[in-house]
Amino acid sequence: MTDRTERDDDPDASDGLRRSWSRSSRPFPRNVMQPLQAFLQTESSSAILVLSAAAIALVWANAPFGDSYGRFWGTELSIRVGARALTDDLRGWVSDGLMTVFFRSWV
Repeated sequence: MTDRTERDDDPDASDGLRRSWSRSSRPFPRNVMQPLQAFLQTESSSAILVLSAAAIALVWANAPFGDSYGRFWGTELSIRVGARALTDDLRGWVSDGLMTVFFRSWV
């Protein structure tokens, strides 16, 4: 038995847990997060995101300031734990790391 009186119109009455922040009725979660979550749950959202990223990359690489695109991919990124470190540029991390994880998940 609990001290809490459950009512039929109480959305939290079934499990006694509060809703997550993104499901609250506050303005930012209600106006931004909930529509974003609904969009990301659709099957076409990944295709839209990939096509958008490809279009942005094409415009950026061919723009007058396109040399910054090459410099961006040449940026070094290191992960260090104690004396050990993994260091590579962003292009290497994507090619060797992220693509391996992506294609391995399809097998």
